Amino acid sequence: MNPPSEPRLEAVEILAVQQVLHRYADIVTRRAFAELPRVMESSCVLDLDLGQRLASFEGPTEIGEFIDRAVERFDFFQMVPLNVVAEIGKSGATAAARTHTVEIRQDAATGRRSDAFGVYQDQLRRHDDGTWLLASRRYQSLARTGAGEPGGTPDLEVLAVDYEDLATLAELR
Repeated sequence: MNPPSEPRLEAVEILAVQQVLHRYADIVTRRAFAELPRVMESSCVLDLDLGQRLASFEGPTEIGEFIDRAVERFDFFQMVPLNVVAEIGKSGATAAARTHTVEIRQDAATGRRSDAFGVYQDQLRRHDDGTWLLASRRYQSLARTGAGEPGGTPDLEVLAVDYEDLATLAELR
């Protein structure tokens, strides 16, 4: 596969990458985890840094099961991509993307709303049929609301983030 040689061709590829990320958010919002193979490779690894704990999951089934357990307590859950930037790798067959997100949630038991802000740093691969799929994902929590209680933690718990260089990330490891 040759890299895109014109800015318009690269823009088309970047839009295709962004569509994968938006489709992922749609799948998670609808809790349609059986659709995850439409956006990720069977070997896709999701590494999570949630502030207090780290976790790793491999493949659409394991990733979907984890997310399903994590959101089952919410009677309302919506994943919203706030900003997506992408870069196509030199070969044209790989890409990297950074997506800032917010999860808007309401706990079914308490009726309490909480928001979770985070960033995904992704590697994607373009397949022979022209489709892009997630090859790996790294998620870091940035901040959370709803944690604040009188005399307790602040309403917005802010966490540190380690941003990766997209040009480097676009070349799959």
